[in-house]
Amino acid sequence: MAPDINEAIIELATDGRITAVSVMAALPAVDRVSVAPLSDLGGKIDMGLHLVFNDADSLSGSQPFPEFRNLVSRCWLGLLSVQFAEREIAAQHEAFCQMAGRPPDFIDGHMHVQQFPVIRQALTMFVQSLPGEKPYVRNSYMPLGDIMRQGVSPLKTWLLSLPGKRMKKILTRAAIPTNDGFTGIYDFALHQRYPEFLSQFIKAPPSPSTLLMAHPGKVEPWRRAEYEALSKTDGIGAIATRFLRQPPEGERQP
Repeated sequence: MAPDINEAIIELATDGRITAVSVMAALPAVDRVSVAPLSDLGGKIDMGLHLVFNDADSLSGSQPFPEFRNLVSRCWLGLLSVQFAEREIAAQHEAFCQMAGRPPDFIDGHMHVQQFPVIRQALTMFVQSLPGEKPYVRNSYMPLGDIMRQGVSPLKTWLLSLPGKRMKKILTRAAIPTNDGFTGIYDFALHQRYPEFLSQFIKAPPSPSTLLMAHPGKVEPWRRAEYEALSKTDGIGAIATRFLRQPPEGERQP
């Protein structure tokens, strides 16, 4: 999204303090040069496609993206075309492959759009159509009990967890790998307390495949707070969020 964000991400990834990075392939500032430092890290990180359906131009060229609030209403009312969504996902996937020289390890979305109605249907269809090993698709579901025990922005966490719960069920039914656990949500206005929140996020992940979402950067104060906390927290490398690849439900080995 910005040079300072890229710089912070690359530093943290190189130091082993983050182990998965989402690439917004639809943004004009993203190209082979900006992605190359991540590719150079080889198997140390997962590189994923961060789907964009607002704040950018459509790569498929079939129609412009709606403003975010309009996108939300069109998805939940079923007014967004599944065909458009699938064409756009395919175009952004192709753009990622061209930049990174390989398919993405996972797929998620800007503002969690991969979980919106219509888009989640199109994404499921697209992933099922891919040959070979499927990328895992992220969901934001966190059980209510875990939300309350964590104690960080419980209302916001619960609201973002709701579409993740539905998405997880859809992915499991479609035999598409997904994470089992999600954390890292908080009120950005309270970014001064991020070191405290981070300790809560990493205290007791419910599953080895729990994802800890982070937004490091060096300019915006809230992003800077995350960058500094991730850089300094002892042992963050050992519990940095990385999806542990597992076969779909029903195919897991003991």
